[in-house]
Amino acid sequence: MIEEADNKPKAMWKIANEERKTKKGTQCPVILKEEGGLILEDNLAVGNVLNRAFLEKPKKARLLATGITKRKPINKQVMPPGSFLLSPVLPVEVLETIKAMKNSNSCGLDEISTNLLKRNAIHLYEPLASVVNISFRTGRFPQALLTSKIVPVFKNKGERTDKNNYRPIALTSVFSKLLEKLFMKRLRIYIKEAGILSPKQYGFQEGMSTIDAILDAVERIAEGMDEGSGMVTSFLDLTAAFDCVDHHILLTKLQAYGITGIPLKWIASFLHGRKQVVFLNNKMSSDILDTDLGVPQGSVLGPVLYLF
Repeated sequence: MIEEADNKPKAMWKIANEERKTKKGTQCPVILKEEGGLILEDNLAVGNVLNRAFLEKPKKARLLATGITKRKPINKQVMPPGSFLLSPVLPVEVLETIKAMKNSNSCGLDEISTNLLKRNAIHLYEPLASVVNISFRTGRFPQALLTSKIVPVFKNKGERTDKNNYRPIALTSVFSKLLEKLFMKRLRIYIKEAGILSPKQYGFQEGMSTIDAILDAVERIAEGMDEGSGMVTSFLDLTAAFDCVDHHILLTKLQAYGITGIPLKWIASFLHGRKQVVFLNNKMSSDILDTDLGVPQGSVLGPVLYLF
């Protein structure tokens, strides 16, 4: 469309403005009831209460775990013989990665959707490759991409006026997702070559899913029944699992697995200094708060880091 237009800048802005038009989504609460019966109706007040509630939950979970689990020293024998090297990207790799991203109109704070980026990829992939390579070379994740847009979603249970009946959906910048995908591509190769993860790790792995885990469990149970053995299965549901990841422990483990130097510095830069802000009905409705816990929700890299 842009290539065929006589006025290319006008055509580009037309597409941008169409993509930035927010669609009507799930209506967020406009009224909350605090303890003691205080009624909150102002969007900013409601947004701030929800933002603090979303941050308090993982903090409480970590406090409950304090003293229950002991930090075990890293087993130096698991350390792979080599180390992870962060190779530069080629412009064509950036273009292919953009084209392969899932279509979406969701936006982070910059109001740029995946669809908008894909439509303009042919004009942006070369400068974006330069930005990515600077980031990889310096070990610095761009600060402008560290703030998440949080959209509260009702859990469909309990009262809508109760702050505890909402869960946060984190939306990050599409440029953050691009950087993470390019980093993760390199990290996955290293993880596989170094044999870091168990072959029985089905979650968050390419070509594997919960279906594989179920089939493995069924096969083990069937074998046990054939042999006349008793079978015991434990299912664990971890509260705020991603949010409770300790940065110091994670970075120490990554270092032990051969992820050191610039790559480790890049991951630390990706984790530290993060912030979040709540949006109610497509409007910024809270103060921007610091969040220094866990791996980022809504990120591409977060689930893989969680596995360590």
